[in-house]
Amino acid sequence: MTGMGCMDKSIESSVRLVKLNGARMRSCKGAHAYIAKKLGFPSYYGNNLDALFDVLSTWGNPVVIKIKNTKQLRRNLGEYGQAMLHTFEEAAQSNRSLKLIMAD
Repeated sequence: MTGMGCMDKSIESSVRLVKLNGARMRSCKGAHAYIAKKLGFPSYYGNNLDALFDVLSTWGNPVVIKIKNTKQLRRNLGEYGQAMLHTFEEAAQSNRSLKLIMAD
């Protein structure tokens, strides 16, 4: 059993944590550029919600994405901000390698 605990810790330590700040996302274009940079998206990333879902839902490496200031993100981007957060949620539901934490 001791070996099993060590294996669990090594798996947990291999999970990448990426923190996103909704207050920094002031425009649709800026939000996509910020997300792409923080997550290390490929250069061909399409900078739209469909492309965001496509990349996140197929992400292979374990990652936890923590988005803070979600209220500010919604204020900055309106309906688009809400749709963006929903896209993150849908991607996390469809990809076991992705965990999402949102805080206001």
